[in-house]
Parts: sequence; C-alpha cells; structure tokens
Amino acid sequence: MESHSRAIDRAILGTGVLFATALGLTLAVSYRWGAYVINGAAFSFALLAVAGGTRSAWLRQPGGGYFLLAWTLLLAGTGLLAALNVGLVPSNAFTRNAFLFGSGFEMLLLFLRAREPRGPVAPGTRALGRGGARSQ
Repeated sequence: MESHSRAIDRAILGTGVLFATALGLTLAVSYRWGAYVINGAAFSFALLAVAGGTRSAWLRQPGGGYFLLAWTLLLAGTGLLAALNVGLVPSNAFTRNAFLFGSGFEMLLLFLRAREPRGPVAPGTRALGRGGARSQ
C-alpha cells in the first residue's frame, strides 16, 4: 500500500512539472499552447486527487469519504471550466461559475469533516491545543 502512496506523490510532482511547463510555453511560445498544457495538467491532477481520495475512502481512513467527495466536486467544477476554456462545452451561467460551485461545496464538506467528533486521544499524547503542537 505504501507504494501506491509514493506513486501518487510522484505523479502529483509530475503535474507540478506540467504546470511549470505550461508557464514556460505561455511566456516563450504562445498562450494557446500554454492553455492546452495547463488544462491537461489540471485534468491529470484531478484524476490523481480523486484516485488518492478513493484510496483513502477504500482504506476507511478518517475523513477519506469527505476528502473524496469534496475533491470530486471541486475538480468536477475545474474540469468543466477547463472544458469551457477550450470550447468543449457551451458558455452559460452554470458553466462559467462551475468552479465557484465546486469550490463552495468543497469548503462546506471540509468544514463538516472538521466539525466531526474525533476519537479519544492516545495515552501519552496531548490533543492539539492553543500551542498547536502535539507532544509525547
């Protein structure tokens, strides 16, 4: 299972390289090519984030389900915006604001996860307090 986490981490770093490449293409070649690469990088990152969320939910890690749903909504909005940018979907009020809808739902779901009760604190540790550090 550790190898899946490392593979996802390396792939996310790869999308970072794609974003940097998009910036370089935009500055050196043309906005159009930079836009294509950045849309591809965003789509790749969306797949990776959903894969990581799916893995967390499958392993029943705390908050995995919230993470998966929140990122899925955010990235669906991002994907729709990317499709709008390259002309794959028509421009209307929903598609122009899809990213805002997805982002709003993501924040709401992550807030709900933060409000969820936590389990007991393990012996020998202190809960996060005002100091913000966990000590043993």
